[in-house]
Amino acid sequence: MQFSKSGPPKKDDRLGNYMWELEHRPQSKILPSDVLKFSDPLRAVLNQAARIGRISLSEVSKLLDLPPEQAQRVIDLIVEKDFLRRPSSLGDNPVYETRLAVRTRKLNDELPKEILNKLDDL
Repeated sequence: MQFSKSGPPKKDDRLGNYMWELEHRPQSKILPSDVLKFSDPLRAVLNQAARIGRISLSEVSKLLDLPPEQAQRVIDLIVEKDFLRRPSSLGDNPVYETRLAVRTRKLNDELPKEILNKLDDL
């Protein structure tokens, strides 16, 4: 979907505005530092995906207030921008993983016992 370079679509065209915003980024890829530059609710989609490491079609549809078919078009462009990976199986509600998946770790496994003991004493 190509849009005019003169400006975004009309304000009430949510899909058009999301697509325009994604297509008109100066960089070809979306990096974690770029997420804050997007407008809401597109920023919410990217934040959730980055924070959790994955996002489903139904979540994107809900966050963007778009039907699943239109939300899929937005996801396809985010995949093209190298922020999300295509799922191995598409099914009814595919889940897309971020290329920069944020991993969590158990605090107990990483801190020395002396520090954990001091924290317990507080």
